[in-house]
Amino acid sequence: MTNDVHGKRAMQQCNRHLDMLGVDNKVKQLVYMYMETIYRDAYAKGQADAKTAMISPPLNQSH
Repeated sequence: MTNDVHGKRAMQQCNRHLDMLGVDNKVKQLVYMYMETIYRDAYAKGQADAKTAMISPPLNQSH
């Protein structure tokens, strides 16, 4: 997964829960790959949103 602390912590917690459920290694591998993809996609979207926010002028907010 990523070097991000939150990503590692989430995966470790997920693995502990899968262990408690007695899930086999093939299922754990699938879950890991799925979570990695979700994390990567969310990170990329966050980066794109941040880049857009830096380029776009702030919205005129009236109180």
